[in-house]
Amino acid sequence: MVGGSPGTVQLYFTAVPFAVTFQESGLPAATNWSVNVSGELRHSMTDEINFSETSGDHSFTVGTVNGYAAMPTSGSVTVASAPPADVVIAFSSTLTFRATFHESGLPSGRGWSVGIGSQFQSSLTSNVTLVEPNGTFGYVIQAVSGYTTTYSGYLNVSGHDVVVPVRFLPQTYPVIVVALGLPNGTNWSITVTGSLAGFNATYDSNGSVIIVYLPNGTYSFSVRVPAGFTAILSSPTFTVAGTAVTGPAVRISSGNPAHGGTSSGAPWGSALDWGLLGLAVLAFAVVGLLAARGRSRPPRP
Repeated sequence: MVGGSPGTVQLYFTAVPFAVTFQESGLPAATNWSVNVSGELRHSMTDEINFSETSGDHSFTVGTVNGYAAMPTSGSVTVASAPPADVVIAFSSTLTFRATFHESGLPSGRGWSVGIGSQFQSSLTSNVTLVEPNGTFGYVIQAVSGYTTTYSGYLNVSGHDVVVPVRFLPQTYPVIVVALGLPNGTNWSITVTGSLAGFNATYDSNGSVIIVYLPNGTYSFSVRVPAGFTAILSSPTFTVAGTAVTGPAVRISSGNPAHGGTSSGAPWGSALDWGLLGLAVLAFAVVGLLAARGRSRPPRP
């Protein structure tokens, strides 16, 4: 009643808006992306886009980002008297890049291969190339007989091609050289010359055994002893072929006996020489056991 007379009061209701948030994942930082909700288009260079919507169903579409695919690309969000849960838009890269593995150390024409996930690629050249999207990937280098390398690792693809160096080294095997006849603590040395061009190395010791590690091949061999001693070899050459080797035995005598003799003048093959060879075999067995215990196997793909 207004002044004793009936009256009319008009009431106006306004719909209360609620926050609607779209959250992206998978895009590089500061990448521009967009969402259209019921005709309203908004952009962002952060990982969120926010709208203010009233109760009801609201359709949306996700704008195109070059090089990426969105999931979902469209849909509907329902607002019912409260802010709805964030709408997550997951982007994945549609661009691919070359991951080139470049090897060194293998002979020309020797085959080798690389695996990433279920992909394996082989080559007879120095390069193996796989195609990958952005991301971090584990890889495996397949074993090559007679050579060692770092068999596995990770590579990161981030918007450009990548090159991964792979270095192969010849597999080496222990070669045991045993000498008998020098006083304990006396220095002596061996020089090994390989069939591979340019290989020449000298090793020394003041004990009765020298152990060297060599790749497969045939080697010539010489011994240097102090003045007043003569070294007699069981053989001037030896061959490494995929396993530990007992190298030439060395008989060292004082004075200057005839070629092929020993300190007692007995020819090679005497009881003393057989004892020397027995010592070499024992050293071979010990080193072979140590090599077996310390041998590592490449990881399985």
